[in-house]
Amino acid sequence: MDRAAGSRSPQPSLRPTLAAPPSGNPLARPPTATLDDAVAFSPAMLEVMERVHRYARAKTPVVFVGETGTGKSYFAEALHRASGRTGPFVDATALEIDPELARSQLFGHVRGAFTGADRAHVGLLGQAERGTLLLDDFHLMRRSVQATLLRALERGLYRPLQAERDVPVGCRLVFGMRHDPATLVARGKMLEDLRSRLGFMMVQLPPLGERRDEIPVLAARFLHAAPEATGVSGGPSAFTPEALTVNQVRSAGDPGRASRSPELDHGFGGTSMPKTERPCKGTTRTRSDLGSSPCADAP
Repeated sequence: MDRAAGSRSPQPSLRPTLAAPPSGNPLARPPTATLDDAVAFSPAMLEVMERVHRYARAKTPVVFVGETGTGKSYFAEALHRASGRTGPFVDATALEIDPELARSQLFGHVRGAFTGADRAHVGLLGQAERGTLLLDDFHLMRRSVQATLLRALERGLYRPLQAERDVPVGCRLVFGMRHDPATLVARGKMLEDLRSRLGFMMVQLPPLGERRDEIPVLAARFLHAAPEATGVSGGPSAFTPEALTVNQVRSAGDPGRASRSPELDHGFGGTSMPKTERPCKGTTRTRSDLGSSPCADAP
């Protein structure tokens, strides 16, 4: 079913540290998602790291379960980077797939397959050939689209729209969802036959409230990345201990989301500073800077 190939490279380290990217700044945004770049020294995150490492070279699907912003896309890409696969990592969401166009979007189509199809199109499975395809927000995928995908998983083959021949599924499928598959089946959000095809490789991503000891490291990363990500310079260079303590306490009441700012979300294990906590003029972030209102003197 899977035609992934490539030489086996050394397994990535699971040490709970931050690997320095090529710039030499250990707090700079990593260019790609890798296990070595993840912030992980809490028990919950070390369990995530261990599972991703263990599942990396398997050929069967992997399911990432967690609230929005907990890092499903990040760790799916890290899984791909650790897998040794030679193809690309393709990130798609269930909401991008139109039930009426699902076959074309998933499997592709040949030229002339329908009115307006003036050129051939490679679907998501073909784009991820020899690599990994992430279907995120899977809990939002229509059951009719799930049925289309299920047939491909059962046969290990798919056929582009109006094509004459089947094509082997040559990528690894990874799924991101808010609830575990058993819960989705019970709620009528997932086909039971599809759930059995997903196997049992599941990674549960913890909310920020279970990563409170990691907040100082995460906060430092976001602060150093903020000028480039937001285009606002001249901001603070450090947080006060009091400010970090306030955020750690607040995280205990957050039901799951660690990420609230898409500008800073990717590349940091799915966690980022709230939009209202943008840099203010000065050199240090204090408790008063961490309120719900933007800084008065910020541009």
